[in-house]
Amino acid sequence: MAVVPDAQGMGVGRALVRDCIARAGTAGVRELWLGTAKPGYFARFGFRAASSREFFATFGPWVLAEKVWWTLGQPADRWVPALFGRYAFMRRACEPGPRPSVAEVVGPVVLKLRPLLRLRFVALLERRAAERYGGWAAAVDDPDLAAGLRACARRETEIADTIERLIPAPPDEAATFAALVPLVDAETRRLFAAPLREQLAIQAAGERAGAATWRAAAERRGAPALREALLRCARLEEESAAFLDGILARVTEPAGRRQELPGRRHGEGR
Repeated sequence: MAVVPDAQGMGVGRALVRDCIARAGTAGVRELWLGTAKPGYFARFGFRAASSREFFATFGPWVLAEKVWWTLGQPADRWVPALFGRYAFMRRACEPGPRPSVAEVVGPVVLKLRPLLRLRFVALLERRAAERYGGWAAAVDDPDLAAGLRACARRETEIADTIERLIPAPPDEAATFAALVPLVDAETRRLFAAPLREQLAIQAAGERAGAATWRAAAERRGAPALREALLRCARLEEESAAFLDGILARVTEPAGRRQELPGRRHGEGR
C-alpha cells in the first residue's frame, strides 16, 4: 500500500487500510498479515508484531518466490530495498462483516448499460434467481416450503418472460452479456456462499431491490401497456419478498437466536 506524495497527510492511507480490513471481514477472511517498514503506523489499526518464524510457518517458503516475482515487476531501483530492506511482519484478526446485498454486487455492472439493455440484463438475472429458487426447493423436505419456493421461481420466470417479450434484444446484446455474465455469476456465487437462511435473507433483499428497479422503470415509460407490465413485475418481486420474509420470521426466535430452516435436508442447499 502506498499513497502518492501529493495526497499524503489527507487520510487516504487510513481509508485504504480500514477498507481492506472491512473487505476482508465481509469476504470471510479470518486473519490479515502484512510486511512493513513502518510497524508503528499499522499498529494503530490493531496489527501486532509477528516473528518471521510465525510467518513462514503459516504460509510456507512459496511466499518468498511470490515476493521475488512481484518485486521483479517493479522498476529496477526498487529491487534491492524490496528484497533486502528491513521489514516487520504483522498480523491481526478480522471480525466478520456484513455481506453485501445483491444490488451492491450487480448494481455497478447494471448501471453501466443503456436503459433498455439494462432491463434485458435484469431479466437475465431473474432467470438466474429462478434457478436458485429451484435449487432451494429441491433441498428442503417440507412440502409447503418447497411449493412456496417453486412459486417464487415461477414469478421470476414470468418477470423475465415479460421483459424479454416487451423489449426486443438490441444487436449488441449477445456480445455485451457474454462479457458481463461470467463476472456477475462469479460475484453472486461468492455472495450466496452462506448457510441457507442467510441465502434466503439475501434473496429477499434482492427481491425488494428488483421491485424498486421495475417501479423506477415504470415511471419513465410513457406507453401504458409497458408501464403496467413493469408495475406487475414489481408486484411479483414483492410477493416473493413477502414469502421469504415470512419464512425468515418463523425461524428466528424472539431473542434473536437463529434456528435451522424447517425440513432442510442435512448437508444440502445452494
